[in-house]
Amino acid sequence: IRQMIKHPENSRTIIQAVKERTAEKVTEGQKKLAVLSTLNSELAYTVSELAKALIASDPPEKQDEACHGDFRTLFWKGLKTVAVFAAVWSPLLNVAFFSCLAIADRSYHYLYPVIVPEFIISAVLSLLPSIAILVINKPQFSWKKNLKRILLVFCVICIPVSIISPFGFFDRSETTDITNYRDFDVDCFANKSVAVQNLFPVWPEYAETVKGEDGTWEEIYNKYFYRYIWVDQCCDIYAEWPLEEQEFQKEIQRVKAVMEEEKNRYEYVEMQKGAYQCWILYDGASPFTKTEDDYSYVIFAYDETSNTVRYIACYCFDNYYGTNSPYYLTLDW
Repeated sequence: IRQMIKHPENSRTIIQAVKERTAEKVTEGQKKLAVLSTLNSELAYTVSELAKALIASDPPEKQDEACHGDFRTLFWKGLKTVAVFAAVWSPLLNVAFFSCLAIADRSYHYLYPVIVPEFIISAVLSLLPSIAILVINKPQFSWKKNLKRILLVFCVICIPVSIISPFGFFDRSETTDITNYRDFDVDCFANKSVAVQNLFPVWPEYAETVKGEDGTWEEIYNKYFYRYIWVDQCCDIYAEWPLEEQEFQKEIQRVKAVMEEEKNRYEYVEMQKGAYQCWILYDGASPFTKTEDDYSYVIFAYDETSNTVRYIACYCFDNYYGTNSPYYLTLDW
């Protein structure tokens, strides 16, 4: 009656549930009556005598059948419980475990991991069926049982997603922000590249005087920074700074001589990009186009209006799917 008052639209379902429970009680009462009917109504039984009489009233073959049926029922119920538990909790445990594994792996290999929201969203969505089942109360109506069955199917479907998604939480790039590029170290391929060593001047040769907030002037040396992607063995180096007119012309002449020497070992091209004239040594696809092949570009660019020079090196040793593009393609020339 309480349920019908709260949910009058479910009256048919409620009445049906009551009929089923009543039928179960009737069946159970009939079984008890059948057993009690075998007793002698004229005898006064003690508890022990009643127990013996009730056992004797149930034929041995029926007892064995009942025990066998109970064991079989218990086995399938246990198996069902384990399967449901695994289906519900697997996505939750998978996301927790593999997320920790992915974080540990990326933090070891990348200084500045890039978060990919799409994979985080997919991992969260894979948890929703499990969370829904845990939130739903013990079913009182048939529609809740059916809803749980549907959610269990989605739980099973989401298990592979919960395993794969955490490994996509982080992109393979260490950093996309030039302010986060690293100082040269042993991982930087420039330490092993003759072309880069010949083209790029030693960084302390160039410095600029900068006025601080306190009004004092300080000489700041220009430096090279680089991004290194451990998995794909990709490296981007970028630096630019202005020079005095005389130093600017001297540097152009020096680089021109280096380019003449390196033309025999690399492809060479000159092109205008924005305000910059670019001299490029490369190995792989043509510069300034996205490539799905390994590539190696060494670029010297200069702007005669501002006496600014740029030194760029982009190198990728494993770019089969074209997931990495040279850094200079992102520059606002």
